[in-house]
Amino acid sequence: MKKVIVIFHDNNIKSGATASMLSIVQYWKTHNLIEIEAIIPKDKGSLGKALGELHINYQIIDYDMVRYHVDDNIITRALKYFRGWYRFSRDIVFCLKNKNKFSHADYIYSNTSSIYFGVILAKMSKIKHIWHFREFGFEDQNCKHIIGDNNFYSMANNLSYKIIVISKSLENKIGKYIESDKIAHIYNGIDSSSIYTKKKLFLDKRNPLKLLIVGAVIPNKGQEFVIEALGVLKKKNIPFKLGIAGQGKSSYLEHLKEKCRILNIEDNVVFHGFVSNKNEILSDYDISVIPSKSEAFGRVTLESMISGLLVVCSDSGANKELVSDVNGYVYLNDNIESLVSILEKIYNEDEDIKLKKVEMAKDFSAKFTVGKCAKEIHQVMGGF
Repeated sequence: MKKVIVIFHDNNIKSGATASMLSIVQYWKTHNLIEIEAIIPKDKGSLGKALGELHINYQIIDYDMVRYHVDDNIITRALKYFRGWYRFSRDIVFCLKNKNKFSHADYIYSNTSSIYFGVILAKMSKIKHIWHFREFGFEDQNCKHIIGDNNFYSMANNLSYKIIVISKSLENKIGKYIESDKIAHIYNGIDSSSIYTKKKLFLDKRNPLKLLIVGAVIPNKGQEFVIEALGVLKKKNIPFKLGIAGQGKSSYLEHLKEKCRILNIEDNVVFHGFVSNKNEILSDYDISVIPSKSEAFGRVTLESMISGLLVVCSDSGANKELVSDVNGYVYLNDNIESLVSILEKIYNEDEDIKLKKVEMAKDFSAKFTVGKCAKEIHQVMGGF
């Protein structure tokens, strides 16, 4: 049985990437496929508790993400950039001092491209490295690598045994830099057992549109774009309600609220903030809008499909790999007129057409299981 050390990028099981990796680790453990150890950053957090419940040994080590956020403030951006270099240097020193402690493993497995700790440790310990890329970086999270994209992908290519990507769109991006035989395209799996499923949708023709956006409230996630589109929809006298569930900087949230006031839709928009249990609000909405400028996969998209929400998304990133006219509605990215047209269509379209799309989406989402994902990654590591 292969021995794998999994390096998590954070310690929060509510984080999408951590939740995905934890579900894979749980499958490996319960099916006795891989002998697993874990390393988590800073403190145990909710992840340490979850690993303990699975009887998986873990260590807490002081490392962190080393990318930097491209902040509008040049001073803040510079501070984050140099902080990334400090963290990178700290990782190198730790790995040099402790390389012999990890030589028993067959693989070191880094979860997300935002951390360099795993690849450094694998190099120093002379262990095969697998890197699970789950994000574009700048396009979806407005973050850049401190060593630059070319150097980062060169490092990943030279020091990794395999690089796993979660969509064809992400594969297309890194394929410019990474040898094709090192790339393994494996879609995320979703654990549907804990996802709330709506019993009834209110999608009657000319019923008020009840729209929901779930995710971090940042510019690249597209909340402002949807608000602007709804300002146009308001002038067309189409009734709607928009819920925005997610955390964001207070300054950006205030900016969005001010935009709602300017467009005279403040009474139509609800800012829920971070919602630990999305099931609590799903019953109030019928339509999931995914307006991200570039989704690397679409976990929220699939969760929405499983929940039985009608899905509306842009044609950017991995969205087009998941959503089509058969199982949802797709608008042209960054095109307000296109989104408004789609929402008008939903408002005026017969309920049967919309419910058929919802059923097709449920059937489609059923293919994305944790077991399928975990077994495919297991094969990348040579199986048994």
